[in-house]
Amino acid sequence: MRGYTRTAYSFWALVLINFLAVVYNASIYLFATHYAISRGFAYSLLSQLEAVPKSPSLVFLATVFLYTGLLGIFYHHQQRAQSFSVFDRLTMLEVFLTLALFFTLSMSYNGLFLVVFADIFYGSKEFAALKNRKYWVPLLGLSLLLLTDYNLLSQIIHTSNNSV
Repeated sequence: MRGYTRTAYSFWALVLINFLAVVYNASIYLFATHYAISRGFAYSLLSQLEAVPKSPSLVFLATVFLYTGLLGIFYHHQQRAQSFSVFDRLTMLEVFLTLALFFTLSMSYNGLFLVVFADIFYGSKEFAALKNRKYWVPLLGLSLLLLTDYNLLSQIIHTSNNSV
């Protein structure tokens, strides 16, 4: 078990901030839909939407369960005595859970990628040597830009129109 350093405390603070942001986004979706239904605005809401959204309660529960899975992987990575590989099955599951959470929240919060790549950079053995790190950082930065930039992503995947 590694001793907790300032980096570890910063990482867990980032995990907590991301948890609050994810639950906040899922709660807004859940409570805004509930508010529209209880006030009788459901018909006007659905008539203005281009696509029928997913069930708000399902989105909220899926968000909580997916982030709980990420928390388990983060905890497992922190408890390891030795570094893990970027190509480890658990790391690939971590990236998959992040993508699933990103799409569950309808691509509304991209801060998850920061905490996942912080976990990968902090604990992987491929990033232990400085000469290996210089090749991965630009590649991951470009990947994050492509995944989280709405204008670029909307060219590849059909997304909802945000113009009013």
